[in-house]
Amino acid sequence: MEQTAARLFWNLAIGSSRLVVPTIILGFLDLTDFITDFHYVLSNIMENMLMFMTLTKFGVCRIKWQSLARFLAETENDYIIDNYKTKEERLIFMKYNKIATKFIVITFPWMTSVLLLHYFNAVIPNIIMAN
Repeated sequence: MEQTAARLFWNLAIGSSRLVVPTIILGFLDLTDFITDFHYVLSNIMENMLMFMTLTKFGVCRIKWQSLARFLAETENDYIIDNYKTKEERLIFMKYNKIATKFIVITFPWMTSVLLLHYFNAVIPNIIMAN
Protein backbone atom coordinates (compact mmCIF):
# COMPACT_ATOMS: atom_id res chain seq x y z
CA MET A 1 0.00 0.00 0.00
CA GLU A 2 2.79 2.41 0.87
CA GLN A 3 4.44 2.00 -2.52
CA THR A 4 1.16 2.56 -4.37
CA ALA A 5 0.24 5.73 -2.46
CA ALA A 6 3.76 7.08 -2.83
CA ARG A 7 3.67 6.51 -6.59
CA LEU A 8 0.28 8.19 -6.80
CA PHE A 9 1.55 11.34 -5.06
CA TRP A 10 4.72 11.37 -7.14
CA ASN A 11 2.92 11.00 -10.50
CA LEU A 12 0.28 13.55 -9.56
CA ALA A 13 2.87 16.15 -8.57
CA ILE A 14 5.05 15.65 -11.65
CA GLY A 15 2.26 15.42 -14.22
CA SER A 16 0.43 18.53 -13.07
CA SER A 17 3.47 20.70 -12.42
CA ARG A 18 4.51 20.39 -16.06
CA LEU A 19 1.41 22.33 -17.03
CA VAL A 20 1.20 24.73 -14.11
CA VAL A 21 4.77 26.07 -14.03
CA PRO A 22 4.82 27.60 -17.55
CA THR A 23 1.43 29.21 -16.95
CA ILE A 24 2.62 30.87 -13.75
CA ILE A 25 5.89 32.01 -15.30
CA LEU A 26 4.13 33.54 -18.32
CA GLY A 27 1.58 35.20 -16.05
CA PHE A 28 4.24 36.86 -13.92
CA LEU A 29 6.30 37.86 -16.97
CA ASP A 30 3.20 39.49 -18.41
CA LEU A 31 2.78 41.27 -15.09
CA THR A 32 6.16 42.99 -15.45
CA ASP A 33 5.10 44.67 -18.71
CA PHE A 34 2.14 46.46 -17.12
CA ILE A 35 3.43 46.97 -13.58
CA THR A 36 2.22 50.60 -13.48
CA ASP A 37 -1.45 49.70 -14.13
CA PHE A 38 -2.85 48.74 -10.71
CA HIS A 39 -6.09 47.24 -12.08
CA TYR A 40 -4.15 44.99 -14.45
CA VAL A 41 -1.72 43.94 -11.70
CA LEU A 42 -4.58 43.07 -9.36
CA SER A 43 -6.47 41.04 -11.96
CA ASN A 44 -3.28 39.24 -13.02
CA ILE A 45 -2.48 38.26 -9.44
CA MET A 46 -6.05 37.06 -8.89
CA GLU A 47 -5.87 34.88 -12.01
CA ASN A 48 -2.48 33.42 -11.17
CA MET A 49 -3.12 32.89 -7.46
CA LEU A 50 -5.03 29.63 -8.03
CA MET A 51 -2.24 28.26 -10.21
CA PHE A 52 0.41 29.35 -7.70
CA MET A 53 -1.46 27.74 -4.81
CA THR A 54 -1.89 24.56 -6.85
CA LEU A 55 1.82 24.45 -7.64
CA THR A 56 2.65 25.02 -3.97
CA LYS A 57 0.39 22.16 -2.90
CA PHE A 58 1.92 19.85 -5.50
CA GLY A 59 5.36 20.88 -4.30
CA VAL A 60 4.49 20.02 -0.71
CA CYS A 61 3.09 16.65 -1.84
CA ARG A 62 6.23 16.03 -3.85
CA ILE A 63 8.54 16.87 -0.97
CA LYS A 64 6.52 15.02 1.70
CA TRP A 65 5.34 12.04 -0.37
CA GLN A 66 6.91 9.45 1.93
CA SER A 67 5.28 10.74 5.09
CA LEU A 68 1.94 11.19 3.30
CA ALA A 69 2.08 7.61 2.00
CA ARG A 70 2.93 6.35 5.48
CA PHE A 71 0.03 8.35 6.95
CA LEU A 72 -2.42 6.89 4.43
CA ALA A 73 -1.18 3.36 5.08
CA GLU A 74 -1.42 3.78 8.87
CA THR A 75 -4.88 5.34 8.89
CA GLU A 76 -6.44 2.99 6.34
CA ASN A 77 -7.64 0.61 9.07
CA ASP A 78 -9.34 3.44 10.98
CA TYR A 79 -12.09 3.64 8.35
CA ILE A 80 -13.31 0.05 8.77
CA ILE A 81 -16.33 -0.17 11.07
CA ASP A 82 -15.49 -3.75 12.14
CA ASN A 83 -12.44 -2.44 14.04
CA TYR A 84 -14.67 -0.78 16.62
CA LYS A 85 -15.74 -3.20 19.35
CA THR A 86 -18.42 -1.56 21.46
CA LYS A 87 -21.71 -0.11 20.34
CA GLU A 88 -20.68 3.32 21.62
CA GLU A 89 -17.50 3.32 19.51
CA ARG A 90 -19.50 2.34 16.42
CA LEU A 91 -22.05 5.10 17.07
CA ILE A 92 -19.28 7.68 17.40
CA PHE A 93 -17.70 6.40 14.18
CA MET A 94 -21.02 6.63 12.33
CA LYS A 95 -21.75 10.09 13.77
CA TYR A 96 -18.47 11.55 12.54
CA ASN A 97 -18.89 9.93 9.14
CA LYS A 98 -22.34 11.53 8.87
CA ILE A 99 -20.87 14.92 9.83
CA ALA A 100 -18.22 14.60 7.13
CA THR A 101 -20.80 13.57 4.55
CA LYS A 102 -23.07 16.49 5.47
CA PHE A 103 -20.13 18.88 5.21
CA ILE A 104 -19.34 17.69 1.68
CA VAL A 105 -22.99 17.69 0.60
CA ILE A 106 -23.45 21.26 1.87
CA THR A 107 -20.17 22.81 0.76
CA PHE A 108 -19.84 21.26 -2.71
CA PRO A 109 -22.91 23.01 -4.20
CA TRP A 110 -21.86 26.29 -2.59
CA MET A 111 -18.33 26.06 -3.94
CA THR A 112 -19.62 25.10 -7.38
CA SER A 113 -22.05 28.02 -7.48
CA VAL A 114 -19.39 30.49 -6.32
CA LEU A 115 -17.01 29.18 -8.97
CA LEU A 116 -19.63 29.47 -11.70
CA LEU A 117 -20.63 32.97 -10.58
CA HIS A 118 -16.98 34.03 -10.63
CA TYR A 119 -16.50 32.86 -14.21
CA PHE A 120 -19.89 34.14 -15.40
CA ASN A 121 -18.99 37.51 -13.89
CA ALA A 122 -16.13 37.73 -16.38
CA VAL A 123 -17.93 36.15 -19.35
CA ILE A 124 -21.33 37.88 -19.30
CA PRO A 125 -20.03 41.45 -19.92
CA ASN A 126 -18.12 40.16 -22.96
CA ILE A 127 -21.23 38.45 -24.32
CA ILE A 128 -23.29 41.60 -23.81
CA MET A 129 -20.59 43.70 -25.46
CA ALA A 130 -20.49 41.38 -28.49
CA ASN A 131 -24.21 41.82 -29.12
